Amino acid sequence: RGLLECLDRICLSAGGRLEPDPMTLDTSGWEGLKYLMVREKVGLGKIQPFIEDPYIEDVSCSGVGSVFLEHRIFGSLKSSVTFDSGNELDRFVIKLSERIGRPATTRDPLIDSVLPDGSRINIVYGNDVSRKGSNFTIRKFSDSPLSILDLIKSGTLSYEMAAYVWLMVAGGMNIFVSGETASGKTTLLNSISTFINPDGKVVSIEDTPELQIPHENWTREVVRGMAAGESAVSMFDLLRSALRQRPDEIMIGEIRGEEGSVVFQAMQTGHPCMATFHASTVENLIQRLTGQPINIPKPFIDNLNL
Repeated sequence: RGLLECLDRICLSAGGRLEPDPMTLDTSGWEGLKYLMVREKVGLGKIQPFIEDPYIEDVSCSGVGSVFLEHRIFGSLKSSVTFDSGNELDRFVIKLSERIGRPATTRDPLIDSVLPDGSRINIVYGNDVSRKGSNFTIRKFSDSPLSILDLIKSGTLSYEMAAYVWLMVAGGMNIFVSGETASGKTTLLNSISTFINPDGKVVSIEDTPELQIPHENWTREVVRGMAAGESAVSMFDLLRSALRQRPDEIMIGEIRGEEGSVVFQAMQTGHPCMATFHASTVENLIQRLTGQPINIPKPFIDNLNL
Protein backbone atom coordinates (compact mmCIF):
# COMPACT_ATOMS: atom_id res chain seq x y z
CA ARG A 1 0.00 0.00 0.00
CA GLY A 2 2.86 2.38 0.82
CA LEU A 3 4.39 1.84 -2.62
CA LEU A 4 1.06 2.51 -4.36
CA GLU A 5 0.57 5.74 -2.42
CA CYS A 6 4.11 6.80 -3.30
CA LEU A 7 3.46 6.18 -6.99
CA ASP A 8 0.29 8.25 -6.85
CA ARG A 9 2.15 11.15 -5.19
CA ILE A 10 4.90 11.02 -7.82
CA CYS A 11 2.32 11.13 -10.60
CA LEU A 12 0.47 14.08 -9.07
CA SER A 13 3.60 16.10 -8.27
CA ALA A 14 5.21 15.50 -11.69
CA GLY A 15 2.34 17.10 -13.57
CA GLY A 16 3.55 18.29 -16.98
CA ARG A 17 7.21 17.87 -16.08
CA LEU A 18 7.18 14.44 -17.72
CA GLU A 19 7.42 16.26 -21.08
CA PRO A 20 8.83 16.65 -23.74
CA ASP A 21 7.53 13.17 -24.55
CA PRO A 22 4.55 12.70 -22.24
CA MET A 23 2.55 9.48 -22.11
CA THR A 24 -1.18 9.84 -21.64
CA LEU A 25 -2.83 7.25 -19.40
CA ASP A 26 -6.45 6.97 -18.37
CA THR A 27 -7.38 5.70 -14.92
CA SER A 28 -7.42 2.02 -15.90
CA GLY A 29 -4.08 2.38 -17.68
CA TRP A 30 -2.48 3.98 -14.64
CA GLU A 31 -3.85 1.27 -12.34
CA GLY A 32 -2.50 -1.38 -14.71
CA LEU A 33 0.94 0.27 -14.72
CA LYS A 34 0.97 0.39 -10.92
CA TYR A 35 0.01 -3.29 -10.77
CA LEU A 36 2.91 -4.26 -13.05
CA MET A 37 5.39 -2.18 -11.05
CA VAL A 38 4.28 -3.70 -7.74
CA ARG A 39 4.22 -7.20 -9.26
CA GLU A 40 7.81 -6.89 -10.43
CA LYS A 41 9.32 -4.96 -7.51
CA VAL A 42 7.36 -6.35 -4.56
CA GLY A 43 5.82 -9.56 -5.86
CA LEU A 44 7.33 -12.46 -7.77
CA GLY A 45 6.90 -11.17 -11.28
CA LYS A 46 4.99 -13.25 -13.79
CA ILE A 47 4.15 -15.99 -11.25
CA GLN A 48 2.63 -13.57 -8.71
CA PRO A 49 -0.99 -14.37 -9.77
CA PHE A 50 -0.36 -18.01 -8.83
CA ILE A 51 0.96 -16.97 -5.43
CA GLU A 52 -2.22 -14.98 -4.77
CA ASP A 53 -4.58 -17.76 -5.92
CA PRO A 54 -5.78 -19.60 -2.76
CA TYR A 55 -6.56 -22.76 -4.76
CA ILE A 56 -2.99 -23.23 -6.01
CA GLU A 57 -0.75 -25.19 -3.66
CA ASP A 58 2.51 -25.62 -5.61
CA VAL A 59 4.21 -23.59 -8.34
CA SER A 60 7.17 -25.15 -10.17
CA CYS A 61 9.33 -24.78 -13.24
CA SER A 62 11.66 -27.63 -14.21
CA GLY A 63 13.63 -25.65 -16.79
CA VAL A 64 13.10 -23.49 -19.87
CA GLY A 65 9.44 -23.80 -20.82
CA SER A 66 6.15 -23.79 -18.94
CA VAL A 67 5.37 -23.20 -15.29
CA PHE A 68 3.42 -26.06 -13.72
CA LEU A 69 0.85 -25.84 -10.93
CA GLU A 70 -0.74 -28.09 -8.34
CA HIS A 71 -4.38 -27.09 -7.94
CA ARG A 72 -6.54 -28.12 -4.97
CA ILE A 73 -9.43 -29.11 -7.22
CA PHE A 74 -7.99 -29.85 -10.67
CA GLY A 75 -4.67 -31.41 -9.67
CA SER A 76 -1.59 -30.95 -11.84
CA LEU A 77 -1.88 -28.23 -14.48
CA LYS A 78 0.36 -26.76 -17.17
CA SER A 79 0.06 -22.97 -17.12
CA SER A 80 0.37 -20.50 -19.98
CA VAL A 81 3.27 -18.75 -18.23
CA THR A 82 6.64 -19.68 -19.72
CA PHE A 83 10.33 -18.90 -19.45
CA ASP A 84 11.57 -18.70 -23.01
CA SER A 85 15.34 -18.78 -22.46
CA GLY A 86 17.90 -19.97 -19.96
CA ASN A 87 19.04 -16.40 -19.32
CA GLU A 88 15.51 -15.30 -18.45
CA LEU A 89 15.07 -18.21 -16.05
CA ASP A 90 18.51 -17.64 -14.48
CA ARG A 91 17.68 -13.99 -13.85
CA PHE A 92 14.35 -14.98 -12.30
CA VAL A 93 15.76 -17.54 -9.85
CA ILE A 94 18.49 -15.09 -8.84
CA LYS A 95 15.74 -12.56 -8.12
CA LEU A 96 13.89 -15.16 -6.03
CA SER A 97 17.02 -16.07 -4.08
CA GLU A 98 17.89 -12.43 -3.42
CA ARG A 99 14.36 -11.88 -2.14
CA ILE A 100 15.06 -14.38 0.66
CA GLY A 101 18.56 -13.06 1.36
CA ARG A 102 20.45 -16.06 -0.04
CA PRO A 103 21.68 -15.18 -3.56
CA ALA A 104 22.08 -18.23 -5.80
CA THR A 105 25.54 -18.55 -7.37
CA THR A 106 27.54 -21.21 -9.16
CA ARG A 107 29.36 -21.75 -5.85
CA ASP A 108 26.08 -22.11 -3.92
CA PRO A 109 23.53 -23.32 -6.49
CA LEU A 110 21.14 -25.12 -4.12
CA ILE A 111 18.81 -22.98 -2.03
CA ASP A 112 16.14 -24.33 0.32
CA SER A 113 14.42 -21.59 2.28
CA VAL A 114 11.22 -19.65 2.98
CA LEU A 115 9.65 -16.71 1.16
CA PRO A 116 8.47 -13.67 3.15
CA ASP A 117 4.89 -15.00 3.13
CA GLY A 118 6.00 -18.32 4.67
CA SER A 119 5.93 -20.40 1.49
CA ARG A 120 8.70 -22.98 1.11
CA ILE A 121 10.99 -22.53 -1.87
CA ASN A 122 13.62 -24.75 -3.42
CA ILE A 123 15.96 -23.29 -6.06
CA VAL A 124 18.54 -24.98 -8.27
CA TYR A 125 20.68 -22.48 -10.17
CA GLY A 126 22.55 -23.09 -13.42
CA ASN A 127 23.29 -26.25 -15.37
CA ASP A 128 26.25 -27.52 -13.31
CA VAL A 129 23.96 -29.61 -11.10
CA SER A 130 20.83 -29.63 -13.28
CA ARG A 131 21.12 -30.74 -16.89
CA LYS A 132 18.04 -28.71 -17.87
CA GLY A 133 19.35 -25.58 -16.18
CA SER A 134 17.83 -23.55 -13.38
CA ASN A 135 14.58 -24.65 -11.79
CA PHE A 136 12.44 -23.79 -8.78
CA THR A 137 9.56 -25.15 -6.72
CA ILE A 138 7.35 -23.13 -4.37
CA ARG A 139 5.10 -24.87 -1.85
CA LYS A 140 2.65 -22.25 -0.72
CA PHE A 141 1.98 -21.44 2.91
CA SER A 142 -1.63 -21.44 4.09
CA ASP A 143 -2.69 -18.68 6.48
CA SER A 144 -5.58 -20.82 7.72
CA PRO A 145 -4.57 -24.46 8.27
CA LEU A 146 -7.22 -27.13 7.96
CA SER A 147 -8.89 -28.05 11.23
CA ILE A 148 -9.66 -31.58 12.35
CA LEU A 149 -13.31 -30.97 11.35
CA ASP A 150 -12.18 -29.94 7.87
CA LEU A 151 -10.33 -33.26 7.53
CA ILE A 152 -13.40 -35.16 8.70
CA LYS A 153 -15.70 -33.33 6.28
CA SER A 154 -13.31 -34.02 3.38
CA GLY A 155 -13.22 -37.74 4.20
CA THR A 156 -9.55 -37.76 5.18
CA LEU A 157 -10.44 -38.93 8.70
CA SER A 158 -13.53 -40.53 10.19
CA TYR A 159 -15.02 -39.36 13.48
CA GLU A 160 -13.75 -42.58 15.08
CA MET A 161 -10.19 -42.02 13.83
CA ALA A 162 -10.20 -38.42 15.05
CA ALA A 163 -11.50 -39.50 18.46
CA TYR A 164 -8.81 -42.18 18.71
CA VAL A 165 -6.05 -39.66 17.90
CA TRP A 166 -7.55 -37.28 20.47
CA LEU A 167 -7.31 -39.96 23.16
CA MET A 168 -3.72 -40.74 22.16
CA VAL A 169 -2.66 -37.09 22.33
CA ALA A 170 -4.50 -36.51 25.62
CA GLY A 171 -2.76 -39.58 27.04
CA GLY A 172 0.70 -38.25 26.21
CA MET A 173 1.42 -40.84 23.52
CA ASN A 174 4.23 -40.46 20.96
CA ILE A 175 2.93 -40.02 17.42
CA PHE A 176 4.56 -40.03 13.97
CA VAL A 177 2.59 -38.80 10.95
CA SER A 178 4.14 -40.78 8.12
CA GLY A 179 3.56 -40.69 4.39
CA GLU A 180 4.96 -39.88 0.99
CA THR A 181 5.92 -36.43 -0.31
CA ALA A 182 2.96 -34.00 -0.47
CA SER A 183 0.63 -36.52 1.17
CA GLY A 184 -0.56 -34.02 3.82
CA LYS A 185 1.67 -34.96 6.76
CA THR A 186 2.16 -31.41 8.03
CA THR A 187 -1.53 -30.62 7.45
CA LEU A 188 -2.53 -33.54 9.66
CA LEU A 189 0.08 -32.69 12.31
CA ASN A 190 -1.19 -29.11 12.43
CA SER A 191 -4.78 -30.26 12.88
CA ILE A 192 -4.10 -32.77 15.67
CA SER A 193 -2.04 -30.20 17.57
CA THR A 194 -5.38 -28.73 18.66
CA PHE A 195 -5.82 -31.83 20.88
CA ILE A 196 -2.83 -30.82 23.03
CA ASN A 197 -3.76 -29.37 26.42
CA PRO A 198 -4.38 -25.64 25.70
CA ASP A 199 -2.51 -24.71 28.89
CA GLY A 200 0.49 -26.88 28.05
CA LYS A 201 3.89 -25.73 26.83
CA VAL A 202 4.68 -26.76 23.26
CA VAL A 203 8.14 -26.60 21.69
CA SER A 204 8.32 -27.05 17.91
CA ILE A 205 11.52 -27.61 15.98
CA GLU A 206 11.65 -27.30 12.20
CA ASP A 207 14.03 -27.04 9.32
CA THR A 208 11.55 -24.84 7.46
CA PRO A 209 8.77 -23.15 9.49
CA GLU A 210 5.44 -24.73 8.52
CA LEU A 211 3.71 -25.70 11.76
CA GLN A 212 0.87 -23.48 12.95
CA ILE A 213 0.04 -24.34 16.53
CA PRO A 214 -2.81 -22.47 18.25
CA HIS A 215 -1.28 -22.54 21.75
CA GLU A 216 -0.27 -19.33 23.49
CA ASN A 217 2.63 -21.04 25.29
CA TRP A 218 4.33 -22.15 22.08
CA THR A 219 8.10 -21.90 21.56
CA ARG A 220 8.92 -22.04 17.85
CA GLU A 221 12.51 -22.91 16.96
CA VAL A 222 14.06 -23.15 13.49
CA VAL A 223 17.45 -24.50 12.42
CA ARG A 224 20.09 -22.08 11.15
CA GLY A 225 22.55 -22.83 8.38
CA MET A 226 26.16 -21.73 8.26
CA ALA A 227 26.56 -18.00 7.57
CA ALA A 228 29.38 -15.50 7.65
CA GLY A 229 30.45 -14.99 11.24
CA GLU A 230 27.78 -17.37 12.55
CA SER A 231 27.83 -21.01 13.54
CA ALA A 232 25.21 -23.45 12.28
CA VAL A 233 22.43 -24.55 14.64
CA SER A 234 21.10 -27.97 13.71
CA MET A 235 17.86 -29.73 14.61
CA PHE A 236 19.98 -31.98 16.86
CA ASP A 237 21.16 -28.89 18.79
CA LEU A 238 17.63 -27.50 19.13
CA LEU A 239 16.24 -30.82 20.35
CA ARG A 240 18.84 -31.06 23.10
CA SER A 241 17.97 -27.50 24.11
CA ALA A 242 14.23 -28.25 24.06
CA LEU A 243 14.65 -31.01 26.62
CA ARG A 244 15.82 -28.38 29.12
CA GLN A 245 12.72 -26.23 28.62
CA ARG A 246 10.26 -28.54 30.40
CA PRO A 247 7.92 -28.92 27.42
CA ASP A 248 4.59 -30.72 27.70
CA GLU A 249 4.86 -31.63 24.00
CA ILE A 250 7.73 -31.59 21.51
CA MET A 251 6.79 -31.30 17.83
CA ILE A 252 9.35 -31.92 15.11
CA GLY A 253 8.67 -30.76 11.57
CA GLU A 254 10.44 -33.73 9.98
CA ILE A 255 12.89 -36.34 11.21
CA ARG A 256 15.70 -36.96 8.72
CA GLY A 257 18.93 -37.80 10.52
CA GLU A 258 20.75 -37.95 13.85
CA GLU A 259 18.08 -35.87 15.59
CA GLY A 260 15.95 -39.04 15.51
CA SER A 261 18.05 -40.54 18.31
CA VAL A 262 17.40 -37.49 20.50
CA VAL A 263 13.66 -37.75 19.80
CA PHE A 264 13.58 -41.35 21.03
CA GLN A 265 15.67 -40.44 24.06
CA ALA A 266 13.11 -37.73 24.82
CA MET A 267 10.34 -40.32 24.53
CA GLN A 268 12.14 -42.56 27.03
CA THR A 269 12.43 -39.72 29.55
CA GLY A 270 8.68 -39.07 29.44
CA HIS A 271 8.49 -36.17 26.95
CA PRO A 272 5.58 -36.73 24.51
CA CYS A 273 6.73 -36.18 20.93
CA MET A 274 4.99 -35.74 17.60
CA ALA A 275 6.74 -35.56 14.24
CA THR A 276 6.36 -36.10 10.52
CA PHE A 277 8.34 -38.74 8.68
CA HIS A 278 8.85 -39.74 5.04
CA ALA A 279 7.81 -43.37 4.60
CA SER A 280 5.12 -44.98 2.46
CA THR A 281 4.39 -47.96 4.77
CA VAL A 282 4.92 -48.97 8.39
CA GLU A 283 7.58 -51.42 7.24
CA ASN A 284 9.46 -48.67 5.43
CA LEU A 285 9.16 -46.45 8.50
CA ILE A 286 10.83 -49.08 10.70
CA GLN A 287 13.53 -49.70 8.08
CA ARG A 288 14.35 -46.00 7.82
CA LEU A 289 14.37 -45.48 11.59
CA THR A 290 16.74 -48.39 12.21
CA GLY A 291 18.99 -47.75 9.19
CA GLN A 292 21.47 -45.05 8.25
CA PRO A 293 21.62 -42.17 9.10
CA ILE A 294 19.02 -42.29 11.90
CA ASN A 295 20.14 -45.56 13.54
CA ILE A 296 17.49 -46.05 16.22
CA PRO A 297 18.13 -49.32 18.13
CA LYS A 298 15.24 -51.71 17.51
CA PRO A 299 14.43 -52.05 21.25
CA PHE A 300 13.70 -48.30 21.28
CA ILE A 301 11.05 -48.51 18.55
CA ASP A 302 8.36 -49.57 21.02
CA ASN A 303 8.46 -46.03 22.44
CA LEU A 304 6.55 -44.98 19.33
CA ASN A 305 2.85 -45.43 20.07
CA LEU A 306 1.09 -44.34 16.88
